[in-house]
Amino acid sequence: IIMNWLTREQVKEEVVKPALKRTADFDESKNWDSFDFSNFHGFHKWAFINEVSFLMNMKGYDIFLSVAKLDGRTIGQFIDYVVKKQRIPLNPPKSVVLS
Repeated sequence: IIMNWLTREQVKEEVVKPALKRTADFDESKNWDSFDFSNFHGFHKWAFINEVSFLMNMKGYDIFLSVAKLDGRTIGQFIDYVVKKQRIPLNPPKSVVLS
């Protein structure tokens, strides 16, 4: 299986944005790249990190995340972190070929 790395735009639109929508009531009309996580409570940070990890896994990628990765970062910086640290698992899911 040949996989390309996810682009910043893909991570933003297909991973982080849906995770924010599921975790917090986020206004999509605003530029939230500069928003920080200071208003997130511990539970919301944990839920957001888990959702991002889940969505990355569903796309076939691994990412090491912890709540500490949110501290002091803006959403834009967090997106950049995910783009930089994404990895393809050693044992990616095998595709099934039907004949």
